[in-house]
Amino acid sequence: MKDNFNLTGFLKGNKLLNENIGGYVDIKPVNEEMGTAMEDLKKPSKVYTDDWVRSAIESKLGSWTFDYDYMSGVYMWTHDDIDPEDLVVYATPGFDGEEGIAGEVNLGFGDRVVDQEVFGDASYPDFESYAAAVKPYLDKVEDKYNDGEYAEDIESTYKRGVSLKREEIGTAMEEDDTEDFGTTDDRIMGLGGDRLLAAAQFLIDDGFELEDLMDFLRNKLA
Repeated sequence: MKDNFNLTGFLKGNKLLNENIGGYVDIKPVNEEMGTAMEDLKKPSKVYTDDWVRSAIESKLGSWTFDYDYMSGVYMWTHDDIDPEDLVVYATPGFDGEEGIAGEVNLGFGDRVVDQEVFGDASYPDFESYAAAVKPYLDKVEDKYNDGEYAEDIESTYKRGVSLKREEIGTAMEEDDTEDFGTTDDRIMGLGGDRLLAAAQFLIDDGFELEDLMDFLRNKLA
């Protein structure tokens, strides 16, 4: 999507936004201008996806299971014997322009990121070659977990969550109310607009037409 495309202005101009009902979208037939404004979705995807990824979901590598986040395009690994709320490994080739696999370990609901490392290549022709490249990294993570090297970080995230008192929550909410959230476009992107675009691009890459997506949204939100 172009940076200067104003979604709110477009919706108002085409009578798709009714501010008298709390700013929610009042869906009416979408005209051709919407399709023109969203042509950027047909540009090369920014989601970091190799062709084999969808068929490789739930593939095993020892005790590790491969998965894929459709919204962010991130490749992830969970362990059979480790609660994913404690530890998830992200290892995505070419992520954010990296010239290899961008590996990181997320501990305690992703509250703490450790062991960030770039290794291997930025793309792989199949799951087997990717798995072979990522295996040493996963082995290292598993060994460190078994040795207790992540235990303190994982435990501290839970303690912080439990110890947060009611008055602290109230203070945090008051601070949020005074925060400058930027333009409407910025807020939309910050609240998931980037993921919406990534999901739409993924569907288009999979063979759906832009008109199919617009019909789907119109039918679901009407």
